[in-house]
Amino acid sequence: MRRLWIVVAVGVACACGDAFSPGHSRESLNLVPTFSENVYELLTGDLDQLHIKIARFPDSTNVVLDTTVGVDSSGNVNLDESVTLNNVIDSFTVLLQGIRSSDNTILYSGLDTVGVTAGTTNAPGDTIAITYVGPCPAAAGCTVTVAPQDSTLTQGDSLLMRVTVDSSGQNMLGVPVSVTNLTPTLVTVSSTRRVRALPGPGGPARVVAMIHGAVDTLRLTVTAAGFPVIGLGSKSIGFSGTQGGSNPAPQTVNITNTGIGSLTGLAQSITYVTGTPGWLGAGLSTATAPSVLTLTPVTGALTPGSYHARVTVSSTVPGVASDTVGVTFTVNAGAPALVIVTPGYAALRLLGAGSTAQLADTVKDGLGNLLNPSAATWTSRSPGVASVSVNGLVTATGRGIATIVATASAGVADSILVAVGDTTNHGDMLIFALTNGRAYGQRKMGQTAQVDFVASHAAVPTELLASYTIHYVWDQTVLRFDSVSAGTFTGALPAGLNTDSTANGVLIFADINANGAGGTPVLLHAYFTPLTTGSDAHSVQVTELSGSAPTYFNFYQLLQYLAVSGNAAISP
Repeated sequence: MRRLWIVVAVGVACACGDAFSPGHSRESLNLVPTFSENVYELLTGDLDQLHIKIARFPDSTNVVLDTTVGVDSSGNVNLDESVTLNNVIDSFTVLLQGIRSSDNTILYSGLDTVGVTAGTTNAPGDTIAITYVGPCPAAAGCTVTVAPQDSTLTQGDSLLMRVTVDSSGQNMLGVPVSVTNLTPTLVTVSSTRRVRALPGPGGPARVVAMIHGAVDTLRLTVTAAGFPVIGLGSKSIGFSGTQGGSNPAPQTVNITNTGIGSLTGLAQSITYVTGTPGWLGAGLSTATAPSVLTLTPVTGALTPGSYHARVTVSSTVPGVASDTVGVTFTVNAGAPALVIVTPGYAALRLLGAGSTAQLADTVKDGLGNLLNPSAATWTSRSPGVASVSVNGLVTATGRGIATIVATASAGVADSILVAVGDTTNHGDMLIFALTNGRAYGQRKMGQTAQVDFVASHAAVPTELLASYTIHYVWDQTVLRFDSVSAGTFTGALPAGLNTDSTANGVLIFADINANGAGGTPVLLHAYFTPLTTGSDAHSVQVTELSGSAPTYFNFYQLLQYLAVSGNAAISP
């Protein structure tokens, strides 16, 4: 190892009438290169030649000296050459290039102008700024990596430090590497990067490898000869669990004495890298090796994610270095327990604008944590009516009613109904019975079930709905009829509202709007109380359905309508 510091002495002979100084016919010009970067502690052999080129200023073609000389073991260059002064004050352009002769690579370069005055009593001197120009300059983004890391050396033993320089995944060769020994009392580092442990109490040693713009540090532990050494059966332990689930089974690490003597006074401590402290338990079977370290993660209230900790095993025996076990606990979200598809129904036309609908699925585990929507798979039970893509895009393919299902796992799914109407010959009117906004509604005991009767003009190009008659039937043992309220068709309760048979599960209502209503008018709101669990098996039956003036088109008689029933499922 040496420090790069080059001093160039150039003898100068004056052809003028005056000498540099009385009684002297020669003087020396000292050129000292200064470096724009920290390039000290270069390995021997990186730079072993210096190219010096001196030309008169300003005529750079008037070269008075062009030579390449070796750099001595102290990093100096002594060059004794004669250069004639043409004037009392003369200027020269000086080019300095540091060269690695093994591959003739120029590693450093500097160019400057220096002045020499005849008749001086002191040797003139100047400074040349030197810049690194070799492979992997500071701005290139190269990285340096040293190995092997975290090794243990017994006093007198050695290892070879490997240094790799990388640029965007490509191994770079011929890059000068600065190596600095930060712990010279523990280790020595040779010119071949051989690291040897020195006698003494031992401890953590560090050796730094640096290139222009990047650095890495070799970490190793030196143990005193004849001392016990902590040996760990594993340096890394991984656990996996489910949020809210039971704790994973404990894992153990065997601790042995890989050195000499008795390894006593063992203890362990935990350093939490991520997560709230307390999610890991650790204990030793005995304080004397051989011992067993038992690690137990605690799921507790941990949310899904990866948690990291370090368990340090130490000894009270002087000179014994501690060692560490890395612990990773991966907490996974629970299995899918709920899928919700939105919107709760879709009304489409067969062709053109309005023939597609984008559905979304919400997937949750048993604790209500959101899971990735990709956990659910989309299927259509009637692909001849409506198809569905892997991303939930529904496309109309034929007239009718289709069930679209999103399934996350066996028994964990949700469905909606899609009605597709044909727009030809005045189109198809689409009538829906929606339980709390969904074709397949789900309510719990104690919750009110609201059924909205909706007329969609999605497949009716121009007609407006003017009149209707609907019979709604359901299982009265599951749902008890409570009341109704006005929709948006006329803004009032239907003129033909008949609730006489609701105790038997039948509701009849009819109404007329002379001006007609378009869009998606709500014909009626009906309210029910769950009596027991199960499906209400309801059905929408249309007995009259007509358009407004001037056509008074009869959708019912011409069978140009679709009645979409669905159901209401009651859970505990």
